[in-house]
Amino acid sequence: SMRGPMNDAPLGDWPIDHVGVPLLLMAGDHDDYSFAHIFTATKTLATRAQKLGAPKGSARFFENTGHSIHDERPVRLAANIATFLATPAAQLR
Repeated sequence: SMRGPMNDAPLGDWPIDHVGVPLLLMAGDHDDYSFAHIFTATKTLATRAQKLGAPKGSARFFENTGHSIHDERPVRLAANIATFLATPAAQLR
């Protein structure tokens, strides 16, 4: 996850700011433990990518889900991945 001093870095200063392909970001809302804040970091990353006009992608946030999305919501996870892979980049948000 992206956390720490990079959270306040100017746009263009994160390594993720230079990704040139569509991104699929996913996180569970219960995966926000104090040592990592993965849910919050993923939401921040999605917002940052949108502000940068990064290649279109998709962000999916799972309610009542922790770190192991693949164990907790396998069907929903697989459906989101399949939809992302099947969607032409021009149609992604």
